[in-house]
Amino acid sequence: MKPYRPSNGSDGELFMLEFCYRCERYDEDTGCPILFASMAYDLGDAEYPKEWVKEDDGSEARCTAFQAEP
Repeated sequence: MKPYRPSNGSDGELFMLEFCYRCERYDEDTGCPILFASMAYDLGDAEYPKEWVKEDDGSEARCTAFQAEP
């Protein structure tokens, strides 16, 4: 797997709808540190979230820290 970064705002919003906004780690008031780090750092930075990954063939992006809300 390789690091994933949305290619544009629409791609990012779809990813967040699929994972971030449905994750029990996400809080509407405080957000999520993984989401914030993805916006604060570049893909090649050591601080860029390791949880956002894409299959090597480019087929599927996901957050490995995702935990669906009950």
